[in-house]
Amino acid sequence: MRAPFLAAIALGISLLNSAVVQAGLYNTAEPMEGQASANAGSKPLGFSQFQDILSTLLGIGVGQPLGSKGSDSPKRAHYLARRDELQAKARTGRISVEERVNLGAYLIRLRQYEEAVQVLEPAAAQERQNFMLFANLATAHQLAGRLERAVAYLQQATPLWPTTWPGLTKEQLLWFRTAERYHVKLLTLRLAELAGPSSGRGAAHEKLDNLFPLSPPSPLAGGEGRVGGPTGPVRFVGESGQYEAGKLAATERAKLPADAAILK
Repeated sequence: MRAPFLAAIALGISLLNSAVVQAGLYNTAEPMEGQASANAGSKPLGFSQFQDILSTLLGIGVGQPLGSKGSDSPKRAHYLARRDELQAKARTGRISVEERVNLGAYLIRLRQYEEAVQVLEPAAAQERQNFMLFANLATAHQLAGRLERAVAYLQQATPLWPTTWPGLTKEQLLWFRTAERYHVKLLTLRLAELAGPSSGRGAAHEKLDNLFPLSPPSPLAGGEGRVGGPTGPVRFVGESGQYEAGKLAATERAKLPADAAILK
């Protein structure tokens, strides 16, 4: 398997915008987008840098209107070309599992979710140990509106997570697995919401997803949590005790997992 990997900005996107919630998206043919790799997992991004990357990634799926004299962004043009190349290879029947994973990632970025499912699902029946395949398939189903299917595939992906992988350290693999575990928790919360007395995120659900009900142990610390540290749900408020854009009170920040990356 080649490296580096393209990983979606998973947890940060889900917390910033409830309309854009996706799991990790893995593509071995593209450079990593988002938080920089580090031996300890991941280095935080500056908030403006995060916004720029997010805008670029979301823009891949937006083409020029019919009849427009404008042209697609270079990033979108690249993704379209790579999609076409791999789709042509798929039609010959000589496409590898890794290439299917990558084709699925290109299709998902281009917002062609059903096409991604059609590419990935045939391989899922045979490739039971490929965590990237199941993670990308979960993303495709989720963005197509099938949350239950997305949860099912993510629940299959996390036990398959390897402890070694070419191009990634053990700590980086743990970081990505942690993001996926939080993501399946997020989807489970959303499913519970939909099953509640009122559908959608109406007045009864005008709140942040309860992703951090307690201060959990960090997998990067050998499974050991903070001894004597603060516990209880994280409240996203500033020092004033009220919501403050871009600010988090020190007492609340201390409740986050030890390996949490916080935008600066």
